[in-house]
Amino acid sequence: MENTKLSLALFATLLLTNAIIVRANSNENGVMNNILSVIETSCAITLYPQLCHSTISSILGTSNLLSLKDIVELSLSVAMDAAKLNNENIKKLSMSGNIVGKRDRIALHDCVKTTDRTIYELDKAIQDFSEYPNKKSLASYADDLKTFLSSAITNQVTCLDGLSHDKTEKRVLRLIENTHNQVTKLCSNALALVKKLTTDVALTDEKSLVVHDFPYKITSISSQIDDPKIVLFSNQEDGESRRREDLENGIKWPEWMSIQDQMLLDSSSEEAADVVVAADGTGNYKTVSEAVKAAPSKNSRYIIKIKAGVYRENVDVPSSKRNIMFWGDGRSNTIITADRSHGSGWSTFNSATVVAVGDGFLARDITFQNTAGSANGQAVALRVGSDHSAFYRCSMLAYQDTLYVHSNRQFFVKCVVAGTVDFIFGNAAAVIQNSDLTPRKPGPNQNNMVTAQSRTDLNQNTGIVIQKCRIKATSDLEPVIKEFPSFLGRPWEEYARVVVMQTSITNVIDKEGWSTWNGDIKKPYFAEYDNNGAGADTSGRVSWSLVINEAEAKTFTAEPFIDGAGWLPSTGFPYQLGLYN
Repeated sequence: MENTKLSLALFATLLLTNAIIVRANSNENGVMNNILSVIETSCAITLYPQLCHSTISSILGTSNLLSLKDIVELSLSVAMDAAKLNNENIKKLSMSGNIVGKRDRIALHDCVKTTDRTIYELDKAIQDFSEYPNKKSLASYADDLKTFLSSAITNQVTCLDGLSHDKTEKRVLRLIENTHNQVTKLCSNALALVKKLTTDVALTDEKSLVVHDFPYKITSISSQIDDPKIVLFSNQEDGESRRREDLENGIKWPEWMSIQDQMLLDSSSEEAADVVVAADGTGNYKTVSEAVKAAPSKNSRYIIKIKAGVYRENVDVPSSKRNIMFWGDGRSNTIITADRSHGSGWSTFNSATVVAVGDGFLARDITFQNTAGSANGQAVALRVGSDHSAFYRCSMLAYQDTLYVHSNRQFFVKCVVAGTVDFIFGNAAAVIQNSDLTPRKPGPNQNNMVTAQSRTDLNQNTGIVIQKCRIKATSDLEPVIKEFPSFLGRPWEEYARVVVMQTSITNVIDKEGWSTWNGDIKKPYFAEYDNNGAGADTSGRVSWSLVINEAEAKTFTAEPFIDGAGWLPSTGFPYQLGLYN
């Protein structure tokens, strides 16, 4: 009898144990199914869903995925790991004895730079996302994260573009393109997930899209530039007006701007300068490059005054040199010039006379010039990859590929850009206001293209916006306009995006308005709004361009397109956040 009782007790215990195990397994399976469901739903909105699913699923054992935010965090981490490995492989290849051609070495050197920059942009995204959503408004998070990831993709594409021209370069291209493209796709997936996350949260809090946490109000004041009203910011607590050059009245500074920056922007260039560059030896340095090299790596503004003179040099402001400002003596007096070109053996990326990559770069009253000439192909006067960079009363003069708006958020006002083929090109989020864009006489059998935008991913927040500008021929082109057709732009990459609005367009622009890329239309977003002049008639435009309405045009103004309210006030330059009246 006792043996029977013991057997029953053991049997009951086994049943209970099995029930617990089954329940535990059931719970684990339920959790796993939930995780897999989150991954599948999240990855479905990316451009490369299979890659997204496989990379995230492969590290399930190390993570507890409960939401789209978790997926974003993992996707950024995966992209960073792959980017670092790719960068190491390219560096090893660039130092190997197998690379003998000059163009190969130059192109790989460019790839080292651009993949370094990919890592830099991903690191900014990871740091920014670690604070999400507690440090700033949702709109700022969304714009910053999309900008960093858009720039990471652009850097990846730039590397491969530099290896796509000659036979020897293409041989090197085949050695890296598979792993390199994998990084690009991982960055693309992270961008799509970030866009989805910030959009979903915004839908639950519409106010976050329009309210900025800035303690100042917007005012309109008179200006001496073409538009009668320029939007500036005024501090609610400080009533003292400060003198501003080119403005009839003053501005009052935002509370968040440091007293030091207020003083710098309110003083003359000589008083504000940290160092002075003078070709005649009367300054701290004789060359701009020396001054940049000696500049500290810091977060506060560092002003390099460049006195009148012609500076024949190539200048590079690297990532480590943040918040540098070049302040010239007027664009007719301070000129930085060089003559690198694709024709003389340089890559387009490395041909620039001046390169500004360190974030927060500003320049005013300077000319950036490349004198290689139309016969030497791509020859860049200024390449910009600096986030929150701005240019005021500057000139960019060259022929093909004058102004390379490579990546990140950029702003140009009261500038002059002159060139021939693709003379404003790249994949930044760039707004050009109240400037003169002047096609000049090109070489034989060439057509002028004002823009060549290179957006490769539908989720990138990039494009070129031309607002309240003047597009007119130079004096050498004027008599022969019919011999050399000029167009507003052509699509360098698949999803090129250019908007021309509130701009005066002369008869220099062909009636079709836009051109193809060697016969390939691609899928561009080429739009016009409220332009005027002999070249602004849209009745003869190509069928794949757009005429947009006011509501759509507003989405491409400085406020939403480059988060203008968040940083343009600190430049001290005039600007317009919305449409001009």
